[in-house]
Amino acid sequence: MNTHKHFLAVVLVLLAVLAQGLPAQTSPERKAQFEEVLGQADKLFNSGNYRNAVERYFFASKLAQDRSEYSRVYFGLALSYFYLKETEQCERYIRMVLEVDPRRTVSAVFYPISFVQTFDRVRNELRLPAPGTADAEQVQPQLRPPVAKPAMEPAPQSATTTPAVKMPAETAPVSQPPTAAAVPTVKAAARKGGHFEVAAYGSSWSINLIKGLFESSVVDKFSTEIRRVISSDLRDKYGYYYLVPSASNYVSDLVFNSSGPNYGLDIRYYSQGWGGSFSLGLSFEQTRMKLAIQGTVKQYYQDNSYAEAEVEGSATASILSTNLSFRWDVLPTSRVSPFFILGFGWAPFSADITETYTGTFYRGGEQPAIEGTTVKSLADIASENDFNLPDAIVIVHVGLGLKVEVFSGFSLSAEAGLWDGFLLRFGGAFRF
Repeated sequence: MNTHKHFLAVVLVLLAVLAQGLPAQTSPERKAQFEEVLGQADKLFNSGNYRNAVERYFFASKLAQDRSEYSRVYFGLALSYFYLKETEQCERYIRMVLEVDPRRTVSAVFYPISFVQTFDRVRNELRLPAPGTADAEQVQPQLRPPVAKPAMEPAPQSATTTPAVKMPAETAPVSQPPTAAAVPTVKAAARKGGHFEVAAYGSSWSINLIKGLFESSVVDKFSTEIRRVISSDLRDKYGYYYLVPSASNYVSDLVFNSSGPNYGLDIRYYSQGWGGSFSLGLSFEQTRMKLAIQGTVKQYYQDNSYAEAEVEGSATASILSTNLSFRWDVLPTSRVSPFFILGFGWAPFSADITETYTGTFYRGGEQPAIEGTTVKSLADIASENDFNLPDAIVIVHVGLGLKVEVFSGFSLSAEAGLWDGFLLRFGGAFRF
């Protein structure tokens, strides 16, 4: 007996799929639940709480089964996004309304003229024939937001706590029943997932924007040190034992610069999915920092000889850091969204200090070439000068950026901010 029942159920399902002219069958319980949730959405809309109304309309779309119900839900979404000033989403749901209810019209008697113009423009883009407006306007309900400032009340916690309110945007019933292809799926109405995002990016790092605060002091110290090294090498390497450098007769033309590439991989979690603004990210980054001083120095000696050389000094550090960041997307449901990011990181720290010079020593008729290179680690210099260095550094990251969704789930971003220096970053991300 049970086998016959199961076989009959399968046959009925197949017939329902093939017989596209038959209206969808729904249970009274499902219908009642749909009306209840839709009523909650309507109440939120009428109170001006459009953002939470959008969430309830999405929930109602999961319960909708026929053209009339989809039309009511999508119209509520279109009008909510209109008042939220999210034009792209508004046009999207107007298009979905017309896909399931091609005869639907709106009138400036009941709706803002800009919304009516948008609705008619989308209708024209779809090349749908304009139905007669006289009868249609007679059945148009009034759907207008309150004049008072919208109250940002939370969405209802239970489907049983809010009385059902009849959808104010319902029009005359549609005579044609839906087909399997015509009724959009729940996936089209509300994007599922979107909780995780994986991103890869490259950056340019420097501290050049603030080098004026310390450049003069750093350049003077390096100039003194490199002239001392040249004089010492002339005595020790080249045999000019009696050279006495002039303390005031020298030329120093040096410039400070900083640069470094930064690469990273970021894994980000959105607790509220596509509609959520806040996300938490864990990233791993490789940064190569280089601070360099280069130019020309000329040192005169008391016997009227002098040394002239091209010099360069650099401090380089390769840092592998682990970072935790907090990000807020300003328009989380929009294709283009600014964002703000705040993060902190930790990394072991070490650096190498290099000093090089290449030039000529002028003494009478002698002009021997001179050159030298010194490489030391920062730890060696700290040990020689008896001071302590930290084993790790703390990274502070603050940035502003813009994210653009290129196609579903994939986005490109650009960011400028601070990262123990100044950072300009470009990357790509996939969200799922």
